[in-house]
Amino acid sequence: MRVLRQQFAAAGNTVIADQQIEELAVGGSLSASSGFDDTELAVLGLTTELLLTKQVDAALFKAVHQALGTKATIEVLMLINRWSGLALMINALEIDLDTAVLHAGEAVDLIGEVLPAAEIVARTVDGATRLIAGASNRYKAT
Repeated sequence: MRVLRQQFAAAGNTVIADQQIEELAVGGSLSASSGFDDTELAVLGLTTELLLTKQVDAALFKAVHQALGTKATIEVLMLINRWSGLALMINALEIDLDTAVLHAGEAVDLIGEVLPAAEIVARTVDGATRLIAGASNRYKAT
């Protein structure tokens, strides 16, 4: 819970409204009155359902996919995976995010090349798209 409090404090520096941060922190059911649009509510629903149940209702997935398209839906799923994995690791290691920055530079010599974030995301999405396409080809009904 300590990490969650730190993240909500950091969220105060973003363009998200205080009311939206409060509703996310409370963890209640979000609605249009929370200031999120329909697409944001669908993505938040997908994120919540996926993290809590490890599954996503087909209708909810379809709503997100229709709103975002294939590429952005894959990006959202990848981000959910990345951040949930990071949160698990932070909690398991009981990392204090306020002091963790001091240790972050220790692995700087492992960086082989520096790429723009857009290139990293594009390569990752391209790879995921190819993997998903390959998996769907293996499991086609005959």
